[in-house]
Amino acid sequence: MPANTAATLFTVTWTHNSGPACPIAGNTSYAGNLKASVLGNNTDLTISTTFTVTGDFQMTNSGSSTTLIIPSGVTFTVNGDLGDCTNNNVNFQVDGTLIVVGTIYGKNSNAFSGAGSITAGGLNFSGGTGASCPAPCNISWDVGTCTSAGAFCTLPIKLSFFDAQVRANGVHLRWLTESEEHVDFLSLEKSSDGHEFYGVVDFPSQGDTRQQHSYSFLDEKPVIGKSYYRIRETTLDGRETFYRIISVEYNGGRLLDIYPVPVSDNIINLRTNYQTLGDSHVVITDVTGSVIQDVVFRGKDPLRLPLKLEPGVYLLTFTNEDFRTVKRFIVH
Repeated sequence: MPANTAATLFTVTWTHNSGPACPIAGNTSYAGNLKASVLGNNTDLTISTTFTVTGDFQMTNSGSSTTLIIPSGVTFTVNGDLGDCTNNNVNFQVDGTLIVVGTIYGKNSNAFSGAGSITAGGLNFSGGTGASCPAPCNISWDVGTCTSAGAFCTLPIKLSFFDAQVRANGVHLRWLTESEEHVDFLSLEKSSDGHEFYGVVDFPSQGDTRQQHSYSFLDEKPVIGKSYYRIRETTLDGRETFYRIISVEYNGGRLLDIYPVPVSDNIINLRTNYQTLGDSHVVITDVTGSVIQDVVFRGKDPLRLPLKLEPGVYLLTFTNEDFRTVKRFIVH
């Protein structure tokens, strides 16, 4: 057998699917989807340092006996899916820690070895070695749904296009699905740092279809500076898959958001589209101008305010540094 070809995280050839360029030596994280291509026969890919990918990490194996190596003391975190459902003969040598928020994918004759730990949302192989869960090795397993089905490679949706454009009135997002199967709904999520995402809007599925469907949404409350968006899919049986992450730079005006609307459960949450510095002053009045609550939030305190208000219409005045706005809200 020929000797293995060695590559490390920063020397492998990358295909830049989305996100900011390709990994740079010395960095500890990457926001976007990565594809290691092409891993040929007897190729070892070593994750040489603790590293986090906020997106999918796809390994395309053009030959056989590709090995992903995570040495002892190294933690590799993938906040999306890991692998490729067409891969055969991929070995996962885990002596450190592998954390996959989504699913670890492979096809036939894949194997696990090592004495580390694997945490994943699912393990999905179509057969062969490594299709069982947990695999017969010394790895400590914490894996959710484990699947061994030949048809698993057909993902519930096929997302072929996703982009964001800055407009005068916000950020316009568009995406296109080539097919949808067994999908309940799609969610658009956003983040200010590429790590912590929250939901913006949900779209019901088109049902089981192999036709193209386009989606669009205008985010009228974008984050000032660099922000990230991704698509989350929820299937009819409750499984979640995270798709492509994209980034955009917005330099518009400051905004304040109140949620939920109408206010319920005696709690009001505030969210700005910029990083608040210094103190934030919040005054709540009724429609006659009488002050109901007067609160100061210190520094980066969560903008979360308990309320004891009768049903009706109220005004909230928010002041922070050189930004001041008045918002009207309803209590049920």
